[in-house]
Amino acid sequence: MWSGIPLRYLFPIILIAIAYYLYVASTVKIGKERIRDIIVIAIILWLSSLISSYTKFNALSIAGFLVFAYGWVILVIQKFKEGLNDDKS
Repeated sequence: MWSGIPLRYLFPIILIAIAYYLYVASTVKIGKERIRDIIVIAIILWLSSLISSYTKFNALSIAGFLVFAYGWVILVIQKFKEGLNDDKS
């Protein structure tokens, strides 16, 4: 079982972190996507250790799958946007 921060404190911490990220991200001009990607990967790595305690899979395999799925979703969204831009031209 996970012995870090009690789960009842986790939700407010996540909300504060997201609010702070949105505040800071609105002021950043360059690298906004890279910052978001690093934050998402950090959350995936953190959650994979929590999920692994409830499943038979280890944290690395869960994190690998989630990072792959995140990359796949980004690729699909980018290709969709390219298709929309091609139709408008």
